[in-house]
Amino acid sequence: SYEKAAQCFIEALEERKALVDENSSKEHNMNVANTLYGLGQLHFAMGAYDEGMEAANDAQRTYAQFLGNNNLFVAYVRRLIGDIHGVKAMKFFDDKALPESVNGYEDDFDMVLAKECYRDALRLFKMFLSSEHEEVAGVLFSMGSIHESCGNYEEAEWHFAESLRIHRKNFGDNNLTVATLLHSLGIVYSALRNEETDLDDSIFLLEESLRIRTSLLGFDNEDVGDTLHYLGCVHARLYDNDRALECYKEAVRIRRITNGDFHPSVGKTLNNLGIIYARKRSFQSALACLEEALNIRKEIDSNLDKSSTKDKEEVLNTLFNMGSLQGKMGEYNKSLESFDQVIKIRKSMCMKDDLNVANILHCMGNIYLHKKLFVEARISYEKSLGLKKLFLGDGNASYSNTLHGIGKIHHENGEFDEALAYYEESLWIRKLCLDKDHIDIGLSLFSMGTARLCRCDYEVSMNFYTQALRILRLNLGDDHHDVAKAFQSIATVYDVTGKFMDAEKCYKEALRVYKLEQNEDDIIK
Repeated sequence: SYEKAAQCFIEALEERKALVDENSSKEHNMNVANTLYGLGQLHFAMGAYDEGMEAANDAQRTYAQFLGNNNLFVAYVRRLIGDIHGVKAMKFFDDKALPESVNGYEDDFDMVLAKECYRDALRLFKMFLSSEHEEVAGVLFSMGSIHESCGNYEEAEWHFAESLRIHRKNFGDNNLTVATLLHSLGIVYSALRNEETDLDDSIFLLEESLRIRTSLLGFDNEDVGDTLHYLGCVHARLYDNDRALECYKEAVRIRRITNGDFHPSVGKTLNNLGIIYARKRSFQSALACLEEALNIRKEIDSNLDKSSTKDKEEVLNTLFNMGSLQGKMGEYNKSLESFDQVIKIRKSMCMKDDLNVANILHCMGNIYLHKKLFVEARISYEKSLGLKKLFLGDGNASYSNTLHGIGKIHHENGEFDEALAYYEESLWIRKLCLDKDHIDIGLSLFSMGTARLCRCDYEVSMNFYTQALRILRLNLGDDHHDVAKAFQSIATVYDVTGKFMDAEKCYKEALRVYKLEQNEDDIIK
């Protein structure tokens, strides 16, 4: 009971202060400082950060007065003050719009003071204990967490790795602190790295954390659910949709048990689960997940005007994913309504145009393209392209996606030379910044094959389709809709060039997949 503990500390503090005067011994003053330190720890645990800071600062002044600034007592209290500043900084950011750069975090008053306190504590612990002591490892972990929160992932990686090394040296591999550090390193690795082999390192760290946590805590534990959620995130980035689906489903199950059905963590994982179902074209399952996620977030944030920016961004994220899903389901008007709602909420929050707006405009361009509203599609794509160039430059995958979309407008209008020019520029950028077998390269090759087919360049078209099929199968497996479309397109080339037996084999393979999906429109085609 925190309240009873606080009352005991306050009573003890009053009694000890009553014994202190000008002639009091150092022992009496130290007793007061120790009680203040304990009270500061308690207030911190209760979330009463201002009271905790006041008690900790009073304790530090007393320790410094009677022992000087370089002692172990000051080390402990400096770490506590660092913890309080760190949490206050994060709470402040939850209530504000995200900064435009990492420095927007690092220059915050509380963040600067947190780092200063941790550096002091680290120096003193090394001086009076040892550089390999567990307290040193603890401060390194706290510093890593601060850097991670700032988006300064390289610094976070170093601090987490050094903390992990010390903990392993002192306590071995199979303990919860090591599991927590492995979990944190796995997240930082995934934030720092893009290549598949590097993300494999992230998966290894998270799986090792999961192994330790399940062996010590069992399966139905909140920390286990957290690691499964982040494992799902990394698998999703690798387009390992089956494994991502397994992780997210188990994470949702655990989070419902440990946190309740309406906890934000449940909504977050349901949102991600919906995205994976959409990738697998299980649209009804995706819709159910996203609707539940949105209901959870609206239940938590029933008064959106008073919600923190981070909470509002979670609602916006789910609304955006809902719009994307509705577009894939052919519900284009509903999709545009969802995207419009996102933009209106952003305007009500006075949020500046940024990459999120660029992505919304890109998706709206896709919807207008499906509706054959080519002028509106072009306007949306051009606005998206301008924002992406402003914030990212023109040599990145996101920029190439919008170029590809503009190519599709020309394609739909029968302007195949113009379409190919955009497709080729998009493919060139994708080859520069993506793995050679990335799914987006496969999709570029497929579009180029289709444009060449429309120009009756059958040999070139077949070459593009064959390359696209190999990459799509590598990323999506044999039973995916896009793989079936590639087989159908190859069959069409065989058909028009008189290779009817080859065409029949490819048509049958496409038909097999469409039947698995029960996609009547594609089966009829």
